[in-house]
Amino acid sequence: MRYAKIPGGLALTFMCLSSCQNQLAFSPETSAPVELRTQQLQRAIIARQGEFTALALDVTTLDSSSRAVVGAPVRLSVIEGEGDVAPEIAISDSTGHARALYFALVTRRESHVRILATVPGDTLLFDLSIRGVSAPASVEFVSPPTNFLLNSGSSSTFQLHARVLGSDGAALLSQPLRFRVISGAASISSASDPDGNGVVSVELRHNGYDFTPITLVVETAPLFEPTSIPASLISPDKVRRLLPSASASVSTTLTIPLEPAKKLFLTFLPSNKESNPSTKIERVAIQARFESGEAAPGVVIHIESDVPGMVGTPSAITNANGLAIVTLWHSAPLQNEKLRAFAPAYGASVERNFQEPR
Repeated sequence: MRYAKIPGGLALTFMCLSSCQNQLAFSPETSAPVELRTQQLQRAIIARQGEFTALALDVTTLDSSSRAVVGAPVRLSVIEGEGDVAPEIAISDSTGHARALYFALVTRRESHVRILATVPGDTLLFDLSIRGVSAPASVEFVSPPTNFLLNSGSSSTFQLHARVLGSDGAALLSQPLRFRVISGAASISSASDPDGNGVVSVELRHNGYDFTPITLVVETAPLFEPTSIPASLISPDKVRRLLPSASASVSTTLTIPLEPAKKLFLTFLPSNKESNPSTKIERVAIQARFESGEAAPGVVIHIESDVPGMVGTPSAITNANGLAIVTLWHSAPLQNEKLRAFAPAYGASVERNFQEPR
């Protein structure tokens, strides 16, 4: 933090001081403080060439006793570089803050902007550097996975990486990205900031039950959001009028198949059958085990049959012992119709003849 003494007037600073409890109403006749302080604020802005960018400016007006000054007219103007400030004169509020908006169309790779803030007797200088980056041409996943191997019934996490390329094929180092899951039983973490190679990373979490392939999209995020401008400073509608909307985002989509990490086997267990004059009820038990012989919990088992008029629970999930129980009702006579159980996530299935109990 750099300070400079400037004779006479009000002190301008960019710190919000907790000690600013007392206030001083501004008037031209207010006696000048004995000592003044000022701070030169330096900021770096990254924006796309050919698009608008903006920065909220916040100046605090203090007297020599570090008391907030209310109603002080702070005049702001761009004295070097491109862009404008609105409003040109910002009046300090009850906390001594005077706020304005700097906005500019980014036309060069590197530009330097200086904004002068003045009140009677004092000045403050904003020193901004604006780096214009190329517009994104494409988005790509870095080393995308061909599939995910999942353990049934337990959650798994995976890392995904993507980056943005410019029209010359080089990675854009400062371009943020957004990831969204379109389909599949997965959630996704917030994206990281781009690393030194422009790569953005996220963590994907899967619940271990639904083996539907995961489809997600990654797209470029705007470098400047008009909604980031405080509504107390300038209305969102006015921001939209001042700053045209950013160019359309660039995106790509990735579908990741899910495969079981272990081979699964299904077996029908002896049934518990009950009969009454009009309806036959059968409780069907299916055992799911992995190739090692261990029980397979959390596996979704589907039941199909060609028995006419059969209804019942079409699917069940195996319990901790790898058992799934389904109940079926049928009224038509049975003549060796087939009953089939299958676990689509594992590609495992088993069949048996469905016969009338004697």
